[in-house]
Amino acid sequence: MTAQGAAGVSAASADTTPPVVVLLVGIPGAGKTTLIDRAGVNSPDWIVLDPDRIRRRLSPALRRLPIPYPLYVVGIVVAISRHTRVLVESRGTYAWLRRLVTACARVRRRRAVLVLLDASSEAAVAGQVRRGRVVPARIMRLFISDWSALLDGARSGALAAEGWSDVRILTRAQASDVRDFGDLVRRPSAVGGAERGGSGDRTLEDAPGPPRD
Repeated sequence: MTAQGAAGVSAASADTTPPVVVLLVGIPGAGKTTLIDRAGVNSPDWIVLDPDRIRRRLSPALRRLPIPYPLYVVGIVVAISRHTRVLVESRGTYAWLRRLVTACARVRRRRAVLVLLDASSEAAVAGQVRRGRVVPARIMRLFISDWSALLDGARSGALAAEGWSDVRILTRAQASDVRDFGDLVRRPSAVGGAERGGSGDRTLEDAPGPPRD
C-alpha cells in the first residue's frame, strides 16, 4: 500500500473512533514517543501531547531543558476540554495525574483508556541513550519500582477505581504492531481481560497482535 493510501485508511478509521482520552504511560526510554510517531498522529482528528514532540520544535540549545510540568498539566486539561480524541504521554506513576485525566474525561463524557507500554530496564536505558537524555541510575531505580507497582495494579484490576474505561498493557513487540491508536482503543479486550461487577471496565493484559520477537 502506498503512503498516501495508508494515510487514507488511518484517517478513515480514526473518524469512527468514539470520543476518547488515551493516556500512554511507561518508564523513560520505553518507546512511548516512538509509538506515538508511528500510530498517534495519522489523522487530524487526534490531538497529541508529548513532551519529546514539543522539544523537537525548540532550538537545539533548549531541547535538553525539562518542559515545565505545571504547564504540561494545564495543556492536558485544556486539550481534553476542547477536543474529541486526545492522546497524552506520561510516565504515569503519579496517581493524581491519572485521576485528573479520568476526571476530565468524565466531565466531557469521554472514554478514558490507560495504555501501559512495558519495557525492560535495559531496553529503556538503551532508548534513553539513543534520544540523548539519560536518567540518573538512582532516579531510574525509583521509576522502575513505581512502574512495577503500577503494572501490578493494572493486572489485578485495582486501577479501575481511578475511573478508567479500559486498562491495556502492551509489550514493546506488541507496540510495534500498532499502526493506529483509534484501531487499538476500538478493539475488544483480549486474553487476560475480565469484566468486573457489571461496571463495563476491563483490563487487557496483552493487546491483540503477535509479537515480532
